[in-house]
Amino acid sequence: MFLDPDPLAPVAVSISPIDVSAMVGVELAVDCEGDLLDASGNGFDLTATLAPEYLEIDGKLGLWSRASQSILMVAGVGDYPALQLYGAATFHALVFASDQVLGAGAIVLNFSGTGETEPANALYSLEILTTGQLSYFHEHGAGVDDRVTLEWGPPVGRWALLTVTRRPGAVSGVDCVSYLNGAQIDAWSEADAPTGGTAAQFKCSGVVGLLGGWVIANAEQSAADVLAVAEQVGVA
Repeated sequence: MFLDPDPLAPVAVSISPIDVSAMVGVELAVDCEGDLLDASGNGFDLTATLAPEYLEIDGKLGLWSRASQSILMVAGVGDYPALQLYGAATFHALVFASDQVLGAGAIVLNFSGTGETEPANALYSLEILTTGQLSYFHEHGAGVDDRVTLEWGPPVGRWALLTVTRRPGAVSGVDCVSYLNGAQIDAWSEADAPTGGTAAQFKCSGVVGLLGGWVIANAEQSAADVLAVAEQVGVA
């Protein structure tokens, strides 16, 4: 006699860091496997504003992040041509959210400076709004905002791979696609491509949960490529 498995029983999950060995154009690769070092070869190491604490869930070591924690490029705001991406790009963030509705928004990954003048424009930013929804944001001109709010957000209590890809538009601007765990969720176009950004840095702040790592590439990954990353990580 065979019994059906308990549908409420926990399922064993194993999560791996994002493998960039076969990716094209990787400019930033941080695993959060006990440190915040960049493995891309560019040396864009990161630092935590609060003492780093690492916790392991589902076999994946991640940096414990809270609303007051910020992750910043070690060298501070400066001129980083490799991360100044205006057109084709892929942004991956591996996160374990423990709270979805926050008192303030959270930045999952971002490359920007400060202020609203063109040299400090945000070239790309993936954020969690107070509603729990994801938002993709960049600026053009003298700090003109281009933002789209997505009708979904990271799941709570499990690892998730958040991905946005971007390519130059057929006429102008950029075309974007968002993915959750390798599955395409949204596609949209921005009339204007980001501009400026020479005095900027990578940063992440206010995410409550674990940060598992980020990968930024200067090429648009296909849907099949994004799914392959999610399968390799173990979230698909």
